[in-house]
Amino acid sequence: MSAFRRVFPLAASLVLLAACDNGIHAGDATTGPGATSVTPPAPVTTTAPAIGPGVFGPGCDSLRGRLAAMADLPVVRAAAVSFVLGEWVEAVEAAHVADPLDGARALTVFAPVDAAFDAAGPSARRVSVLDYHVLGQRLDAAGLQRAGGVRTRDGGGGPLAFDGSETSLTVNGVPVLCGNIPTKNATLFVIGKVLTPGTIAG
Repeated sequence: MSAFRRVFPLAASLVLLAACDNGIHAGDATTGPGATSVTPPAPVTTTAPAIGPGVFGPGCDSLRGRLAAMADLPVVRAAAVSFVLGEWVEAVEAAHVADPLDGARALTVFAPVDAAFDAAGPSARRVSVLDYHVLGQRLDAAGLQRAGGVRTRDGGGGPLAFDGSETSLTVNGVPVLCGNIPTKNATLFVIGKVLTPGTIAG
């Protein structure tokens, strides 16, 4: 047997061994005739979709997937598709203030969740109380923080007082459950308690 024929199998074995050490396996070629491209699997992610820019609060998860539709609707109709503000929607409709709210140019609305209306009783459905939850200008949490206190559409109940931060806000001492929700004509804040004119929670 010639020296060449003895050396060639040894050289080929060394090349194959080096390829295996580099993580290359048979059929993994990515260049040359008949080569196949190996695409690594996509990484698995469990991150939930973003809620929305600027939207904050511990209760926002219940609105996930609905904010896009709410942004295109005036405030009362937007609240109706939220599925957490049905009692507030019924109250403003029964008080005949739904159309004025939806027709307004720019508002800030603090809408109590359904359980808050059940706890507050019939007094929560008075027009003066409903108007006490509405500002006649459109402000986000940062604007409310800068303002400190803002008069409501009620007029006689005194201004609303705001405290906390841009991502953890209270109105008259009541925490915001989900804030900075954009609607077509208003910024909506979902709160967990009906606000009583002239009263600040302790």
